[in-house]
Amino acid sequence: MTTQPIPSATDDLIAEIDAAMASATPGYWYQSKGIGVVVDHNDCGVVCETHEDNPVDAIYIAACNPSNVRQLIARIRDLEAERATYRQGIGAVAELIDNSTGVAGLHLNGDIASWCDLRTGGRFEEWLRAFDEVPEISL
Repeated sequence: MTTQPIPSATDDLIAEIDAAMASATPGYWYQSKGIGVVVDHNDCGVVCETHEDNPVDAIYIAACNPSNVRQLIARIRDLEAERATYRQGIGAVAELIDNSTGVAGLHLNGDIASWCDLRTGGRFEEWLRAFDEVPEISL
């Protein structure tokens, strides 16, 4: 069973940013003083110029250069893939719980530890408390 990431508005935003990066000046940008406050690129000169003597905006714009944004988008995609894997694992455990009565051998005395005892509110709830705190997922 493979769980795919759930599409979201973020996917549209990432696609829009990806398209904009394709035509943006590549590479590292940095803020420098000049006429007003400018964001420079090592090889291409001025990327943009602000008309106020406020370096904060230029520093922010420089930090949002295509290389940095590309890295952030790659990190988002990695985390989404990782999340899909976790969702698949949680779904498998939920299915196991739904289709069995408990865990044999857990108490080392031959008794079956029922899921009711292992889930929130049970005698041994600390075993699966984190599992019960996971938001409901639809697979």
